[in-house]
Amino acid sequence: MQNKPVIATARLIAKPGMEERVKFALKSLIGPTRKEKGCISYNFYQSTYDSRLFISHEVWESHQAFAEHLETPYIITMQEQGEHLLVQPLEVMFLDSLD
Repeated sequence: MQNKPVIATARLIAKPGMEERVKFALKSLIGPTRKEKGCISYNFYQSTYDSRLFISHEVWESHQAFAEHLETPYIITMQEQGEHLLVQPLEVMFLDSLD
């Protein structure tokens, strides 16, 4: 079995009026996460059609690196804040490239 990078996306929907708070919180995750061991890339995007919709695109060296990322203090804090900022818990998907 070939060791391939792990590609993950997360979908977050802000509660009405919470878009700027969610954007600020997500931006604060980018710097420290990109410094984590095993992080190849880590980006967030905001929909141009629905300002409440945010998507992450993440590439990790392994599932273990991704799992360790979820245990960092700033991700745990974001998960706790999510209860107040998001319509529903974030939805994480793992993807395989078609090429």
